[in-house]
Amino acid sequence: MILPYVYKLTNKITGEFYFGYRSKNVCLNLKAEHDIGKKYFTSSKYVKNNFYNFHIEILAEFFSKNDAYDFEQELIEQNFNNIKCLNKHYQKKGDKSRFKHDKTHSEKSKEKMRGQRGKINRTKPGHPAWNKGLSKEVDIRIAIMATNRHLAGNNHQFGLKYSKDRIDKIKQKLTGRKMLDCQIQKMSQAKKDKTWEEIYGAEGAAQRRESSAKRSGNNHVNSKKISTPYGIFNSITETTKHYNLSDYTIRKRCLSKKEKWKDWFYL
Repeated sequence: MILPYVYKLTNKITGEFYFGYRSKNVCLNLKAEHDIGKKYFTSSKYVKNNFYNFHIEILAEFFSKNDAYDFEQELIEQNFNNIKCLNKHYQKKGDKSRFKHDKTHSEKSKEKMRGQRGKINRTKPGHPAWNKGLSKEVDIRIAIMATNRHLAGNNHQFGLKYSKDRIDKIKQKLTGRKMLDCQIQKMSQAKKDKTWEEIYGAEGAAQRRESSAKRSGNNHVNSKKISTPYGIFNSITETTKHYNLSDYTIRKRCLSKKEKWKDWFYL
């Protein structure tokens, strides 16, 4: 049975410790030992940045998240004056403000939370949304939300991949669009010294290699010989296979005027 649980983390070096409770593992269908340290790394800023320096101990499991929370708070209260306790606050049992706000946010606070469209922004500025890059095929939370939307009669394509027609429309809309210099620099930095597999995935890399192999004309950039610090290669395809780099990285090195790439050039 999967239940909410209370855990203790102890720093292996300093002996500092932290108490926490967790109930979301029930929604994720994860037992405590498969959740803490594998999917969940606490919400404490004092712990999660060096989580692997802590020893994990599951103290107890409960049928109710309220009972788990009460036990956690009792442990914190008992150890609160201990200098090695990393928990910085606790709430006494019976406090009605737990799990909900006892009063609404002020308009000034709401204004700070609003995004560009006037809606409350639930994601901290500078941090990606929790569901970014996830789909219902790989994440049970997205799958549940998509199912609930379907049952409610909402046809929004939540958690679904775009159809080919929609992808083609997006491509047409973006074709010929001029990018800002800052965008180009970010994309260049993201691809720097990475292989095609890292950038495009295995399938995308295979498609690009197939496309690159279809070169034509002696002046085609992919047909030119390339000189490198470790020898001369007949084409950019041979160079990518030897160095395990993308053709983009190799072209940038050959065209670069930086001193460190002086031995990379087209022949």
